[in-house]
Amino acid sequence: MSKVILISSIVQIASALQSFIDIPTYSEVNPGDEVVLLCQVRNKGGECRWEKDGNPVGIFKDKYEWAGDVASGNCSLRILDSSSEYDDGVWQCQVTASNFKKGDSLISEGGEVVVRAPPKEIHFVSGGKVISHSDIDVNGTTGNALDLQCISRGGNPIPQIRYTLDGTIMETESVQENKRLSDGGWESSLKFPILLLKKNHGSVVSCYVEHDALKTPLVSKVELNVAYAPTVTQISINQTNIDEGDSIGLFCDVETNPAAKISWKKANNPNIVLGTGELLVLTEVDDSTNGFYICEAENIAGKSERKSNEVRINYAPVITQIRPSQEIMVVAGKSLTITCSAEGSPQPNYRWLQQTLSGDIFVRGYAQELQIESVNYDHAGQFFCEASNVVGGKKKESLSEPINVEIRGAPVIDFLSHPKELVIAAGEDLEIRTRFCSNPKPIISWRSDENRPLVETDRRTFDMDTEYGTPCSISILSISNTQIGDSGEYVLQIENEHGISSHLINIIIVESGLSREILIAIIAGSILTLILFLFVLITTCKCKTKPKDVESCGTSTASDNTRNEKLDNSDEDLVFNESYEKLQPDLIPSSIRTPSPPVRPNQASYNELCFPKSANCGSMRVKKQQNMDDMLNVYNSNILDHINTMSYSNYVSQDNIYHWRKTVDNQLYN
Repeated sequence: MSKVILISSIVQIASALQSFIDIPTYSEVNPGDEVVLLCQVRNKGGECRWEKDGNPVGIFKDKYEWAGDVASGNCSLRILDSSSEYDDGVWQCQVTASNFKKGDSLISEGGEVVVRAPPKEIHFVSGGKVISHSDIDVNGTTGNALDLQCISRGGNPIPQIRYTLDGTIMETESVQENKRLSDGGWESSLKFPILLLKKNHGSVVSCYVEHDALKTPLVSKVELNVAYAPTVTQISINQTNIDEGDSIGLFCDVETNPAAKISWKKANNPNIVLGTGELLVLTEVDDSTNGFYICEAENIAGKSERKSNEVRINYAPVITQIRPSQEIMVVAGKSLTITCSAEGSPQPNYRWLQQTLSGDIFVRGYAQELQIESVNYDHAGQFFCEASNVVGGKKKESLSEPINVEIRGAPVIDFLSHPKELVIAAGEDLEIRTRFCSNPKPIISWRSDENRPLVETDRRTFDMDTEYGTPCSISILSISNTQIGDSGEYVLQIENEHGISSHLINIIIVESGLSREILIAIIAGSILTLILFLFVLITTCKCKTKPKDVESCGTSTASDNTRNEKLDNSDEDLVFNESYEKLQPDLIPSSIRTPSPPVRPNQASYNELCFPKSANCGSMRVKKQQNMDDMLNVYNSNILDHINTMSYSNYVSQDNIYHWRKTVDNQLYN
């Protein structure tokens, strides 16, 4: 019970303290009118008082009166017959403490009272000079700014100033400036800098001053009379395709007030006047006519001139710029863009040539900008921009300096040219040649199927055959006198700073002994081969004319390629231009062309011996007559070369006799 009584007492004490319900706020009043400043107090126990600008204000009949029941806490003040002299200022409501022990006296935030007063005058000022209604001429040259300012005096509160130009409201970046006057009013000004143009001649600038004490805004107007310098707006030429000996006319279009005197000069010799008037006629033009022409117009307000477009007689292209540079390095897989800029009349056409590192020359594009979305090592070499046009009915060409393009990237192995599995007889020598391309130079290692690095031994050696002038090489793994233990997976790993590439080859070494099945296969194959040989020989002798070979690699149809094109076996997404034309080397002058790498003699590799390529793209037709001894020697050697392959036919899932006979026949008749 005691806790409840204590809490109740605290609530009663707190509720007895005085506090404001309403306080005075900003108020505006017209002269002679009344205004009420609110002040309501909760639990009022003290006396209400008012202050203006920090000075106490008493209660006076017909001037300052209470607007409510003060005893109930309504201490609002009514101001009668308002005037700026006595009533403008900041008013505060105060309440003395209800008890000297409580200390709950109150003083409100200030509420400003503004007694409205309309502005008394308005005028324009330009350049520090007051512009009267009779002084409406403003002279200046085109492009000069007119410093125009509208000033209003006597308004309270601050009036709002705005501009119109020919009736259209104009915005200005200037901020209205306001200064308090000694009589309590305000002087307000707003700058309106206007740029003198021809269209401003005769325009009317109006200044409006708006105020709550005014029923309609105050207005002041000024008319602009602009004298402006001439403006040469355009120089036109009566023809664009100009050949030597033609006549041309240049016309100068001038906007001016008053009229201007027009004269013609050449930009590279401005001291000589070529003619006067709007039209300049040039006859029997030649190379000396090339250049820029100046039309100059002058009047009392100033002068203006303009340079024409370049007058050019038709001439051969001149390459002016190659972007980004003459030396370009690109990471494989990234995009490459080269831009060629050339001057010529008429506008030149473009063609891009590339000389590869191997010396071949190709057309790579027909636009000013050559774009390659994803580069590879085939894009390394020198690029040339060729610009051409027709002058006087003859084609004129210009060739850029070489643009050296270096491709850097992860190693790329030529997988298509290498088998994944080799089967040979024990005791034979093995050589694996793997072609790859890499820039920068890579680290090369051969590894076993257990990922252990292989080292050279007395039977196993490693070598490298570098292709001259290219980032490509051939890694050579040689194993002499192969043994059964040499069987397994061999991994070539090539690595540089851009990545790693690897190639796995499965080597199978089989015993070289002849089994019964092998002997049967040899006899059967020999008989079949002899029969086939006699059939071909008889057929060839009976043929009086040699028919056209319509067989092709991998197809049974003729493939006549009569176009002089560079054939590309790569995927279509590697093609980076619309043309595959292979061109003659003399398209690029020898002085700037990179010499082709020397031709190296072809060396038969082990793979070429074990997997022979058919002559005539697989045709069984004999190229030339061979004597019987040569054919029998080839026949006997092929039998021995392919015995082990046949013996391992279970592994490769091929018919023994068929596979052996097919391989021997290809060796014999090709």
